[in-house]
Amino acid sequence: MSLTYTYRNIEYLPPITFGFKIHVSATFQNYEYVLEIVKPYLEEKKIAYKFINNREDVYKAFSVHELAGECGKLITIYPSSLILMDTLEDLYQLLKNLDGIYILSDRPYKDSSLVFYRFGLFQDSKDIFQNGVPTVVSLDGEEWQDYPKTYFDLPSWVADIQPAQEENKESYLGDTYEVISVLHQSGGGNIYLAQDKKFGVPTVLKEARPNILSFYDIEKKELREKEYELALELQSRGVERLITPIEKVDEWINTYYIYHYVQGESLTDFCKKYGINSYSREHKQKNLNLFREFIGLINLLVNTLSYFHRAGLVLNDIHPDNFVVGTDGQLHFIDLENSYLYGDKSFTGITSKISLKRWNFLDGKQADYHKLGNMLLFLLARLSISEESQVEPSILDKMLKSYGIESNLLDFITYLLSEEVDLTGITTRLDSLYAKSISTNEAMPTLSQPSKKDTSFVQRVEYMCSSFEKYKVYVSDGKNLSVRSEDGIMRLMNSEQNLGINGLSGVVVLLHSKGYHTLALYGLEMVLNRLEETEDGLQVQIEGGFYSPYVFNGLSGVIQMLYYVDKEKYRGLILELRKSLYSEFSQYEDYAKGSLGVADTLLLTANYRKNKRLERCVKSLILNSFIYHQERKKPLDELSYVLSHYHKVYSC
Repeated sequence: MSLTYTYRNIEYLPPITFGFKIHVSATFQNYEYVLEIVKPYLEEKKIAYKFINNREDVYKAFSVHELAGECGKLITIYPSSLILMDTLEDLYQLLKNLDGIYILSDRPYKDSSLVFYRFGLFQDSKDIFQNGVPTVVSLDGEEWQDYPKTYFDLPSWVADIQPAQEENKESYLGDTYEVISVLHQSGGGNIYLAQDKKFGVPTVLKEARPNILSFYDIEKKELREKEYELALELQSRGVERLITPIEKVDEWINTYYIYHYVQGESLTDFCKKYGINSYSREHKQKNLNLFREFIGLINLLVNTLSYFHRAGLVLNDIHPDNFVVGTDGQLHFIDLENSYLYGDKSFTGITSKISLKRWNFLDGKQADYHKLGNMLLFLLARLSISEESQVEPSILDKMLKSYGIESNLLDFITYLLSEEVDLTGITTRLDSLYAKSISTNEAMPTLSQPSKKDTSFVQRVEYMCSSFEKYKVYVSDGKNLSVRSEDGIMRLMNSEQNLGINGLSGVVVLLHSKGYHTLALYGLEMVLNRLEETEDGLQVQIEGGFYSPYVFNGLSGVIQMLYYVDKEKYRGLILELRKSLYSEFSQYEDYAKGSLGVADTLLLTANYRKNKRLERCVKSLILNSFIYHQERKKPLDELSYVLSHYHKVYSC
């Protein structure tokens, strides 16, 4: 997560690459008081440090939105080894009896709740990064890498500054449950798949860490507790198709809520085979069959929601990740943190792609119906209406027709999103849902608006690559670089997280265009080393463990960079990489982060070798983008540019 830090006393930063740094945490209630105590001390002692000052950034750093191992880091202190222990002891005394977030990547000093330390990077250089990760190597060649961790870790050759911790051998959780895997990671506490050691049944352990926020005034632990109490109440009423509570356990500083595991597949994963991403304009009957199966799923969703409403439960947080299609064929709802009993007041409002902010003020059942309509859009075509745009149902309707399907699903979803929606109207319209095959016109669009004068590839990269701004202090056309400038550029490239045109690939292109070929090659090799091997070929991983095919931050950007630097040398690699781009559907329609950029990249590779699959994918991506552009009334410049490229390639 990107946070803004204030740096102080940097002139006193120890001249070392790695060492022990100190972290001071706090709670959202006492962080200002902690800063008032710690900052004057560090100023007086002339110790280098950085801290978060902006309240919004403090909230982010103390919330479920931050990585688990990074949560709680309010102040980072860089003492020299000579004053390390004295600094820790002074802070320990100054902050006694204050509460703070436990920092998972660190070890607490003595029994402090908010003074921690860890071994890590102090100052970077071009030589300490391996595949973008700071790395220290021992004299024996052993490597240790400083990446975000949820546990305290030291290089084997570095001694801890405190005696070894005594392990608590008594653990009710450890004696009762065997953890099998992590189902979900969160700063507020992970969710684990486990097994009851005595009975052998699968269970879920929902962990709650103290002082981690879900909202400005609500901790994640409060939501976990509320969920458990609601689950007990619903269990006593005999309500099924929900998570079933087993017990609550306090262990260490955390609370664990244990439930029976619902075996099955998340609705998100289950629907992937029925969504438009699985359609092809060459196989109309298959598309129709998949869509009719999706209509069957709509019936199941409506029946499940009406069952919960009859039981007096408002689901509230309707999202496909919160449903499981069980092995029993039923839909189960597995996240009650934001749910509530009808007639009660919602504990908190929610806002997401599925749940609009204004729906928090509606009757709970009506809001659930609206969210169901939005979820259907999302499941079928990764669409959702927002506060700014309401045209998504119409986009879906036109998309379906372009794949050879006529249906009244548009009317059904429009009704779900209307103020008049009720269960009777839903049931009536559900019974009349239909789908039939129609013929389609697959001619490429003819645009009356001509494309603007073409800009060069380098000019487009200059416009798109905002990351290059920080390199300008080192480079200028036609001038030799000093060793210090080269080192600075290499350090910046090592720290780039984005591999696309907005990041490292764009930097490589611009360095190459300015004649710094050696540095460009250095960055290019770094990009290639950081590609991820997957079942679908080499991919570009982005935040959250996802993979991006796009120009801005993904594989299309990498391919365009390779083609520009040396299209003949990298011919084989480019043809291999393009296999991962073969898709007829993209969630977005634009060039930088959508289907047009992917289509343009595939067209670039057609200069090597054409095939029917490539043309089919390109045509489908352009046609889909055209529908989006029409309905959203977006400028046609980018579409016109890619369409012109298509005609150049396929008129030869």
